[in-house]
Amino acid sequence: MKILFILIFSFYYSIQTFAGELLLPQAKNLNNLKNSTTLKSGGNNVAPNAEGTPGSISASIFWAQNASNALDSRTIISLDQLGCNSPILAAIPDNPDYFFIRLLQNTNPSDGCSGNTWSIALAKMDWNQKKLSLIKKIIVPPLVLPGGKYTVTTAYDPSVLKFDGKLWVAFECHGIGFQGSVGTCMGPLSNTFELDLAHSYLLVQGKSVTPNDAYDFSASVPKLLNHQGHAYLFWSVARIRKSDGVWADVTTRGVELKLANDGSLWPKKWARSNEAIPSNHPLTTIVWGLESDERSNRIADSFQFISDGQYVYGTGALGGGNCLTPTDNSPGCYRMAIARTINPLNYHAFNKEKVSESLLPGNPHEYSRFISKADGSLWLVGAFLTPKTASDRTIQAGFLAFPIPKTLSWCSSSQKAPDWGQKNGKCLASCGGIGGKVSYNEPCVQHGKADVGVAYDVPFCCK
Repeated sequence: MKILFILIFSFYYSIQTFAGELLLPQAKNLNNLKNSTTLKSGGNNVAPNAEGTPGSISASIFWAQNASNALDSRTIISLDQLGCNSPILAAIPDNPDYFFIRLLQNTNPSDGCSGNTWSIALAKMDWNQKKLSLIKKIIVPPLVLPGGKYTVTTAYDPSVLKFDGKLWVAFECHGIGFQGSVGTCMGPLSNTFELDLAHSYLLVQGKSVTPNDAYDFSASVPKLLNHQGHAYLFWSVARIRKSDGVWADVTTRGVELKLANDGSLWPKKWARSNEAIPSNHPLTTIVWGLESDERSNRIADSFQFISDGQYVYGTGALGGGNCLTPTDNSPGCYRMAIARTINPLNYHAFNKEKVSESLLPGNPHEYSRFISKADGSLWLVGAFLTPKTASDRTIQAGFLAFPIPKTLSWCSSSQKAPDWGQKNGKCLASCGGIGGKVSYNEPCVQHGKADVGVAYDVPFCCK
């Protein structure tokens, strides 16, 4: 069977500046990573796309309205997980094929699924063998955060960001001293991929901003994003009834981060002297929320946010009725969703423009993320479950990788590069070709200029 996707990915090699910053050079050879690992830095250079693309390759994600390319399900490959229940891959910017993963801290060495606390490790994907190999463990609880108030006893579901010339990791965490449900912890990484514990901290608390609220609000599955030179954090919010621990629903919130005086990345407008921000604080925004229909009124979970410099794209899962986990028996429970927006912190930003679910796999799923391989190819990787009721969109279950079509030609033979190119499923002229004199990452009016129109090669074409 074939499944059509209307997300089409195209890579371009750039030696130009992007978002006002020079793109980072190619990733260094990490073959000897077990012994000595040196991260690529770049001073204050910022790679605008922070989720796994090589430094000199920027992922431009084109939203094709009439995609003629089909994703053949027979080309799907099944991947081996490195550990028990470890289907999440957090790509390392500028270092393709290397990922942070979660690993159970086993209490029985002969049982790989024993234990109930997690650690985070660095692994490398061998695409030929279709499996991960362990490089080293990165975050191994228990860890006492600076100040001694919080002891992290479990750490999992990481996300990695390049910002301000260094790498940052955010991860789901809980432990001694934590209030409410799970929170999001964060810290910088050293040049050998070690967590800089002395500068790590609890960033989002899994509790309500309202005293004596009947519900806790988790800060789960953190997602970091670098978009137009700004750092963002998104997280999944499980609303959990305190009296019995029952989940009510799941939404997604986000906040912009800024560099505080002590060098930490901290929620914008939230004083660094404060405790970690509560998960549902008004300074945060519900960016992917519940909808009124009974198939989307309980779950608006998310797994990744990625930028092409203009749009932010999100992968997630929707569900309604009795759906609270991917295994629940509710129609469309935890079905795949892919959305985009220009304004990632607007209320319900990712509710407005979504890929039709008829073009996506019908299985319940989790942790779907777009991954760039070292050879430049792009893949969608995630954990797909067997649905309660099969459909013509049902695919095999497992930890799967989909190859994504690299290009889709919308231009005729007379519309040649660089005067013409593809964008949003159309063949468009360059900015100079439509009379533009200057371009920006923000609307022209913010720079006192007039908008000329949509061009393929820049976010906003102005004069």
